[in-house]
Amino acid sequence: MGVIYILNKEESDVSKIKLEEVKVSSEIMFLEKQVEKYRKLELSFPSISNKICDAKTVCSSQLLELKAYRSALQSVIAS
Repeated sequence: MGVIYILNKEESDVSKIKLEEVKVSSEIMFLEKQVEKYRKLELSFPSISNKICDAKTVCSSQLLELKAYRSALQSVIAS
């Protein structure tokens, strides 16, 4: 019975990781679109491009962190 419990717990954790990967992938898609919009804003509003660029940099940093996290999740799922 102990082995079955461990396997069920492992399957449950893998399922949770897969759900987390889907959630993170969705957030990544949103941030990628947001970065695109910041680029358009920079062209449309050149007088405040520094402010827009700062916001785009923060967004790009978040995007990079999430991509690294997703990669880690995917490596755990694949192993």
